[in-house]
Amino acid sequence: MDDVTIEDLTEAEHQWLQALQGGLLQMGVKDAATLCAVFLEAREAWWDLPAAERPDPNPTINAFGAGIGQLFVDDLGLRWALVTDTRGSELGVVGEPSLVLYPTNAVAKRWSGENQSTLEDYLVQVSETVRDLQARRHGR
Repeated sequence: MDDVTIEDLTEAEHQWLQALQGGLLQMGVKDAATLCAVFLEAREAWWDLPAAERPDPNPTINAFGAGIGQLFVDDLGLRWALVTDTRGSELGVVGEPSLVLYPTNAVAKRWSGENQSTLEDYLVQVSETVRDLQARRHGR
């Protein structure tokens, strides 16, 4: 993490996340299971369209990234931040010690098929790993 800087979000970034999360609520997403199910439906519907008719997937990917990240914030005591590294800046979810997650990137890889694990698998794996790290940090 030598070349990584972590900064608090600006008010505009907070508002953008809230708008994305509000869009998920309008789609009926209220918990992790629903988020994963709605993601699969949206992804399948998008891939079922002819390539020339597919809309830009980034707004949808950003919304689901905001939803996944907020689950980590709520369930694991992490926080949103602007993370800058050698590849650029991205909203991430961070915690101690030196924990950085990129939920939108994880969603994008599952949307594109670059990563074959499900969003649910990602949620479970990351949650278990973070809880284990937190327990070890606190000597449990």
